[in-house]
Amino acid sequence: MVFKCCFNPIGTVFQGLDRKNGILDLSIFKNLNSVNQESLRYIVHLYKLICPPSVSVYQACFYNSTIDNLIVENMEQQSSLLWGLRFKNFVIKSKIPPKQGKNASYGWSDRTGSRIFVPDESVNLYKASASFSDIAEYIYPLSKYHG
Repeated sequence: MVFKCCFNPIGTVFQGLDRKNGILDLSIFKNLNSVNQESLRYIVHLYKLICPPSVSVYQACFYNSTIDNLIVENMEQQSSLLWGLRFKNFVIKSKIPPKQGKNASYGWSDRTGSRIFVPDESVNLYKASASFSDIAEYIYPLSKYHG
């Protein structure tokens, strides 16, 4: 099955996923270029989720999920990115902070032990960005990530 535009069925596949040692690498879907709001919600527990560089827009798509390590290769735009998400490490590899709809922190309540890692040279950009400035204390250089 080839997905040219938007991979909508993904939410029905992964809703309820509970694999505390599981790794889900979405880069295997070569034509995946967007993730809709329902796609990755309600994941009970996952050790690592890797999102491919072909996906650049994230809008509240991780709602009510627990993902220990979340790796995003490319993020150009976000809205309510962390809404309802529980995580230990969120790695964003984009050097330029994303444009925002709503703050990344909108609806993010369980922050215990959470860290957001960004490229070393971009830490100050992220801390000052509209998307992340209100949660600057959670932002760390990518070189400190060991996951």
